[in-house]
Amino acid sequence: MIHGPCGYLNPTCPCMKTNHCKFKYPKQLSEQTTKGKNSYPIYERQLKANTMQFKGYNIDNTWVVPYNPYLLCKFNCHINVEVCSDIKVVKYIYKYICKGHDKIAFSIHNNQSNVEIDEIKEYQAARWVSPGEVAWLYQLQSASTRIPICILYEQSNVDQILNNPMIRRTMLTEFFEMNRINKNAIELNLLYKDFPKYFVWSTTDRMWSHRQQHTNAIGRIVTCHPTEGERYYLRLLLTNVRGPTSYEDLRTINGICYDTFRSS
Repeated sequence: MIHGPCGYLNPTCPCMKTNHCKFKYPKQLSEQTTKGKNSYPIYERQLKANTMQFKGYNIDNTWVVPYNPYLLCKFNCHINVEVCSDIKVVKYIYKYICKGHDKIAFSIHNNQSNVEIDEIKEYQAARWVSPGEVAWLYQLQSASTRIPICILYEQSNVDQILNNPMIRRTMLTEFFEMNRINKNAIELNLLYKDFPKYFVWSTTDRMWSHRQQHTNAIGRIVTCHPTEGERYYLRLLLTNVRGPTSYEDLRTINGICYDTFRSS
């Protein structure tokens, strides 16, 4: 595989930025492969190697893209193979793992050209999943359930909202309720993160019910930063205290009910 050529041979090449190739071609000649300093390895590129004519230019080893002959033959396509050995590779890998799903913006309308389109009203943000990812998700052995945490403050400006029982009933408050009245939940004595493995949350009825199909469901408590104060310490307690029946019970350690989650 040959890059470009670019640089002085072809200044109008798409890879050229500020009169330099953004992929750093032509590469440096070297008698042996060495590790680059904060960069890719410097691969062996013999000075006395043969040259060839490519797109009307005389090309030598400095324009060859690193490759693997086996992969080129197997997949019959262009595949660039590089050795990544810098510590920054870890950050690069986790960036792609943790950045979330791809998203796409779309709208649905007819083909009438004289109809005024309200782009703001028709805008929808949706998750886009490729066919390959759908197949992979379908074959997963475990399903992840996101379980939030919240602290209910009895403040006058939210009393009217909190008096609505359907709003007051959250995953966490109903988790407490199940630990008080449900026989199975009391016997299991579960952590909050393990609750979705045995119980299913209904968004319509806003309540937990016993799971009929035994699947390897995984509960995932939302993350909290230490700067969030009490919410952060509430999460710490939920990951360590089994079968709490209320916020007060969660703050009770060795028979002492502390005023704050941080104190407990």
